[in-house]
Amino acid sequence: GGRRKIVAMAKAELVERIKALQRSDPQAKQAWWDYCDNNLSGKKDPNRHEDYTLQDFLTQYESGGPSAIGASRSVPPRYPSAQPVFSRPPRPTGLAAEVRNMMAPIMAAPAAMHGSMGSMQSNPLVECVKTGQRSSHHWKNAWQAYCALYGNAINDPAKHEESFTRSFLDYMGEVTVKCLESQEGFDEESTKRPFAGIVAAPAAKRPRVIQDQTGKADLVDKIKALQRSSPELKEAWWTFCDTELSGIKDPNRHSEDILQQFLAEYAP
Repeated sequence: GGRRKIVAMAKAELVERIKALQRSDPQAKQAWWDYCDNNLSGKKDPNRHEDYTLQDFLTQYESGGPSAIGASRSVPPRYPSAQPVFSRPPRPTGLAAEVRNMMAPIMAAPAAMHGSMGSMQSNPLVECVKTGQRSSHHWKNAWQAYCALYGNAINDPAKHEESFTRSFLDYMGEVTVKCLESQEGFDEESTKRPFAGIVAAPAAKRPRVIQDQTGKADLVDKIKALQRSSPELKEAWWTFCDTELSGIKDPNRHSEDILQQFLAEYAP
């Protein structure tokens, strides 16, 4: 009984060392992925392997670095931290193009207008985000969620590169367009008429076409059920979120592809 407890404690320490390596060093993370792909059938959760397997990886890595197990080869990361995990939609047309054209003067503001880094308050992109935060709690929540996913949870727009802020504005425009185009009675031909400024909203709301979310809902329920059924599976989901999804553990906030990827590896 005592020996088993000591072995369990030793394995927990090895698991934590590998997790810490992945969080602190992208090359170490790639090295662990390569080791798993080559030796462990692609299973990347260290909790699912024996202590001697974990020790073998650490010994190889610490003795020769990533090159000792092939992690230094040119393999692009599966989920680049600077990009969304989903595929970007094609270049918009119709209403999407109209919205893009409306935002173009802000998105393409020359750097000379923005002044030095010490005077970011004059940056129209920064002011655009701040005005949105003051005017709409939905906008504020969207900005904070975007920063949590792709901006290291830094919510101050003045501390981000202009390319990051432009990416957020562009993404917001595309999401808005998709919502508008899902409205029943939407006439794409109307978007071809010259834009004549801001017009009043219609008196009555148009009924919305509710998209089928049952597929994703089923996946979310499966992951929640797995977490309730086993502490090991709950830990596996948390590890997956920490290493792949910026620590966001709510399955509702991830795409169907991501949820299916996890279930393919862990669902019984």
